[in-house]
Amino acid sequence: MSEMIREQLSNAADAAKSQARTTYDKQKGRALSEIGTLASALRRAEDNLDRSSIAGGVIDRAAGTLENLSRGLDGKDLDTLVRDVESFGRSNPAVFLGVAAAIGFAAARFVKSSGRAVAYQPGVAEGGAYEQRTP
Repeated sequence: MSEMIREQLSNAADAAKSQARTTYDKQKGRALSEIGTLASALRRAEDNLDRSSIAGGVIDRAAGTLENLSRGLDGKDLDTLVRDVESFGRSNPAVFLGVAAAIGFAAARFVKSSGRAVAYQPGVAEGGAYEQRTP
């Protein structure tokens, strides 16, 4: 009985990995295009700034980082990317945790902002209606 459960779990894990690889392959091109577009937009913005200013330096570094990211992701499959992330996490645990937390906060904010807006109704609290007392 337990052998059958292990086999089913293994099959489910293999199917999930296959789906993740397929999704990654489909979305990688789109992500690389978006990263390239953002880097180009930053380069255009940089052209309007004094290169010796702080803002110009920050934008230059951000655009360079995005361009490096795009080049780094271009030829990688999902397994290689996962190994690279694991390696980075082991060699830079504090940075990895900070980036993971930032991504988590950004994802939570995105999910929260993409939900339905709830109309404000005066006199109604989360637990139900309540009476408003007039002085």
